[in-house]
Amino acid sequence: MLRTRVAFLAVVAVVASATVACGGRSGSGRDAASTLEWRACGALECSTLTVPRDFERPEGPTFELALARHRAGGDRRGVLLLNPGGPGASGVDFLNAAIGMFGPQVREAFDLVTWDPRGVGASSAVECGDDLDSFYAVDRSPVGLAELSANVSAARRFTAACAERSGEMLADVSTAATVRDVEAIRAALGVELIDFLGFSYGTVIGAEYVRAYPRRVRAMVLDGAVDLARPYATALGEQAVALERALDRFLDWCGATASCRLGRPTGRTARAAYDALVDRVESAPIRARVGGEPRSLGPGELDIAVAAALYAGEAGYPVLGAALADAAGGSPTGALRLFDAYAGRGRDGRYSGLTAGLYAVGCLDTPAPRSVEGVAAIADAVAVEAPRFGPSTVWLSLPCTFWPERRVVGSGSGRAPTGPRILVVGTTGDPVTPYAWAQSLVKSLGDAHLLTLVGTSHTAYPTGEPCVRRYVDRYLLTLAPPPPGARCPT
Repeated sequence: MLRTRVAFLAVVAVVASATVACGGRSGSGRDAASTLEWRACGALECSTLTVPRDFERPEGPTFELALARHRAGGDRRGVLLLNPGGPGASGVDFLNAAIGMFGPQVREAFDLVTWDPRGVGASSAVECGDDLDSFYAVDRSPVGLAELSANVSAARRFTAACAERSGEMLADVSTAATVRDVEAIRAALGVELIDFLGFSYGTVIGAEYVRAYPRRVRAMVLDGAVDLARPYATALGEQAVALERALDRFLDWCGATASCRLGRPTGRTARAAYDALVDRVESAPIRARVGGEPRSLGPGELDIAVAAALYAGEAGYPVLGAALADAAGGSPTGALRLFDAYAGRGRDGRYSGLTAGLYAVGCLDTPAPRSVEGVAAIADAVAVEAPRFGPSTVWLSLPCTFWPERRVVGSGSGRAPTGPRILVVGTTGDPVTPYAWAQSLVKSLGDAHLLTLVGTSHTAYPTGEPCVRRYVDRYLLTLAPPPPGARCPT
């Protein structure tokens, strides 16, 4: 979603490089009640579903959706539909890399099924160009007219490229349309009910689907919840504060951990060393050859590198500490690798479709200001509580100000009174989707229950924490929710 720097991914930041080609030998065929033809593709089976580009004009142009499946290992109880987040993340790539994330009983009981949403990946995808170095190099904490103009120019160039390459499809990649796609996928699978597990932005898809089709869901897990009921500026501020606190926790850890080298060679505190590094790259990017390619670490790349590591919580601290210490010493390789993995930049300098999908879906759904002055006002307000992360959180959404289409996904206020029991999972120190969002989402849904992970990562189930896995797996298998007030680890 767009309400945090470039929050492309929920759990796929570490698996985005694993891809699976939906092709190869045929022979898996069609299930008895399904209209889908499955074919082998690596460790998975793949298929394609044709859906209307505009569901109000079913006879008009169409989109192709790329699907992938990992068959249940035993007697199948149902279909567990997965969405890894984004927007812009490929569900097919995610499943290929994350099969082992699921407990053995879940893999035995469910077909694990996912898809690349419309506008994304191997589905009919939005294209905005793959040379985005100049877009990401901009200082998203602009001071003065020159830096402000650079932000506006970069946003306009990017938006124009999207319109030129994909203009006719930009109106049809909204989350609301994706919800209709989910229902089409369910019908094509030939099942009466689906189970759903969504991470981060995937919780938006899940929550909106259960509101629209409450009787089509057996079980739903929403991990790293997004609360659509929050006003746009409020959500930006809360996300920026969450990232700021995550950075503070890292800097506290670094200062108390001898193996963290940031600042130690110069006798500075970790905070002072970090701020000095930020000032340095704002004055002049750190240049080096990385993999034989001339590269630059400027403020834009550094911001995203830090956010990428913070997604992992404490597990990412050692990698972030080493990357920042090396950058402070003049070697930006580690920080640029974090940036590349997060933004989808390949070794050839070309970017994947992550960025295009992020903005195409996010801008269509996002009530961003329609003027640069409006963006600046929000950035100034957010910077009061989040001086390091506030401005960049807001300015990275600037392309949405110039986006040619706008269709807000929903209010988040609708309930599903006849729907299933829903399990919402929230992490107390989540750096991207604040824990308060999970609490409020529970209240906005029907029969919903909250499971809390006391931790620092973005999303909970992918961490493999045994307590979380036990509660989530039991719920998926038996529909038994955790006890009221359940917290992990126990």
